Parts: sequence; structure tokens; C-alpha cells
Amino acid sequence: MVNAMRQVALAASLIGLLSCGVHFAPQYLVQDLRILAARAEVKGSSVSLADADTGDTVVLSALVANPQGLAPLQVAWKACFPVPGQAVPPCLDPAYLRDPALLETAPGLVDLGEGLSIEVPVPAELGSVLADLVARAQSQPAYACTLYADVPVLVVATAGASRRMAVKRVRLTPYRELAGTPLQDAYVPNLNPALAGVRASPSSAADCVGGTPVVRSCASDADCGGVACLPAAGAGTGACDDPLPGDEVKLCAVPTAGSAQSTFECNADGSRIQADEGLAYQWYTTAGTFGSRDPSAGAGSGNQTGDRATFFPPAGPVTLWVIVRDGRDGVGWLRRDFR
Repeated sequence: MVNAMRQVALAASLIGLLSCGVHFAPQYLVQDLRILAARAEVKGSSVSLADADTGDTVVLSALVANPQGLAPLQVAWKACFPVPGQAVPPCLDPAYLRDPALLETAPGLVDLGEGLSIEVPVPAELGSVLADLVARAQSQPAYACTLYADVPVLVVATAGASRRMAVKRVRLTPYRELAGTPLQDAYVPNLNPALAGVRASPSSAADCVGGTPVVRSCASDADCGGVACLPAAGAGTGACDDPLPGDEVKLCAVPTAGSAQSTFECNADGSRIQADEGLAYQWYTTAGTFGSRDPSAGAGSGNQTGDRATFFPPAGPVTLWVIVRDGRDGVGWLRRDFR
């Protein structure tokens, strides 16, 4: 009875806080240490291949926001490789994630290295896992379109007294072993989507053309047509020093050609249905607001999604991020520090 009364009182106090106009910072506003995204990319591939096979080296990169400049910033990577009889790997088990001490002795957990970007060879021992996938698809054609295994990877960022964790699923697929077999084209290896840039006030909002560039990736000043190429901050490419308009601005994220792939869904008889990938977008900023000048006027959690956004820049410096994801754990991003 006492516990029930306490729960009622707590609920009433929360309702009271909300009715009194208490608001939380929107999710898009980054004010402390945060892991915004993580990417896997096969080293040496002519395209940004997200799916790896045995014999590949995977480049793991993290997009970490640290607006307070807490130091030292450290990023550790840990993988949960398959363990016989293990229902849930530690990287996905809330009991382990709540207690970092448990992670140190978790079965199947392997330290991969430290850094915003690291290189990790795919262990040859995982070849048996991929061979099992092939055997299953050969006996049950419905699985031919899902010839991959997920390896959950834990990203741990620490800076000062702050600690953040995120999970990245790295896909492994036997694409080399399938070459020349009837299964070769059933599963389409995933490519990371990418962003060509962000445009402000496009003349055609429907097509995201025209307007002025706000965020463009670059390797040198020659890529920027008259403005400087600013070096990358952490993992990623440089960005042209294009100005950010000082008032309400309509922003439009432009993906690179081929970011949305065509894939297949398999029926039980092995026949295939073509399916097109969709792309999802996420925006973050260290200052200013999305959607309204008043951050408390937004609905829900303040999660700014979609390839279009209305941004109200601050008077001073600001960092802006936009992230693009496909439906198969592929990811790309752009970051820009406006001075």
C-alpha cells in the first residue's frame, strides 16, 4: 500500500513538472560527450563496402561529439564473437552493459583496439560461421537473400569523468565464396551510404538543387572553388569553409549517387523480389535550434530526422552534423565546424 501511494505521488509530481513548463533539451542539441555514429568499411575496397569476408581488414570509425573538450578523449572497441550456447552476447546484454566490470571477463568478448578509427582483420576462425550460412541457404533457398552474420561491436568513449557506450553491428558475408555459384547474386553486399553535401535554401526543395553549399567534403582547397578546405576533426574527411547563413535557413542533405541500393527478398522457393533501400537522416548541433527559434516549442524528444531541416543558427560558433543510414547498418556522415 505504501509503495503504491509513493508511485502515485511520483506520477503526480512528474505531471506537475510537465504542466509547469519544465522542458528537457532536445535530442539534437549536443552539449556533452556523445557517440553519434559508428561505421565499418572494408580496407582497400574500391567502394565503401560495409560487409566483410574472412581475409578482409575492417576499418572501424566512430563519430564522437565532445563539445566541452573533455580530455583525454579515448575510444575503445570490443567485439562479441559467437560463443556456443550463448543466447545473448555480452555486447547486447543489459546486465553486462550496466556493469563495466562484468564486461572485462565476459565470454567471447575481445578487445579490438583504441582510437577514433582502428583497423581489424576478420578472424579466419569465423569462416566456419559463414560456411554454415552458405549451407543453410543451399538447403533452404529463402535464406539466400540474407547471407550475413552480425558481429556486435561495443564502442566505449571516455573523456574526463564521462563515459558513453554504443553498439555497432558489423556484418560478415561470404561474398568471395559465393562467386560463380547460383547464390552469387541473391545477397547484395552492403555499401555505406554517403553524403555529397548540404545545401541551404535550395531553389528546388523537392530535388535539393540550387541554393548555396553549406557543407561540402574536400581533400584540398582545389575542391572548394575559392574557399579553404578545413582539415577533418577526428575520423572523416575535410570540409569546405562555406559560410552558414545567419538567420532561418532551409537545409537539404544530398546523398551521393548509389547510396540507396537495390536488394532482393527471397521466397521459400528461391524466387526473388526486388526491394529498394531507404535512407534515414539525423541532424545534430551544438547550438541553435531546429524547427523553431524556441527549443521548447518542439514536439516529442526533439529528434531532428529527414533529409530536410529548418535551422536557426546561433550568433557564435557552432558544430553541425548530419548522418545518413541505410536499413542494413551502413552509415555515412558530414561534420562542419562554423567559426
